Amino acid sequence: MHKQRLAIVIAAALGVVATFLPWVNIAFLGSVSGTYGDGWFTLILFIAALVIGLLKDKSAPLTGGLMYGAIIPGILAAIIGLYDFINITSRFSGGGDNLYTAAASSSISAGIGLYLVIAAGITIPVVAFVLKGSQQEQPQG
Repeated sequence: MHKQRLAIVIAAALGVVATFLPWVNIAFLGSVSGTYGDGWFTLILFIAALVIGLLKDKSAPLTGGLMYGAIIPGILAAIIGLYDFINITSRFSGGGDNLYTAAASSSISAGIGLYLVIAAGITIPVVAFVLKGSQQEQPQG
């Protein structure tokens, strides 16, 4: 498998797994996975990128429409993850006017799954372009 395709498939697979990991951590109550919200959208987007990475000749890099077909879902998934991250941090930061809202806001944070969704979504377009021209090592002999 070409290095570019392998990197895209691995990043997309991590994005799929990240959907089921905690996206929000709430102290003393537990966590909320991505499947309780926008995670279903990111799951579909990462599956699309994964499938496109496995289409046609796997020894050649993705080019043209196939490359952009893998990149666009990755970017969209990263945007969804960033939106949720900003929404969580802005909504629950700053404390508040009374002790209850200050305590509640300090006990809520973004989870590892949300960070992984953002990282995987950003990784897909980066590796698609960086590893596009890399050549596979040919066996000597």
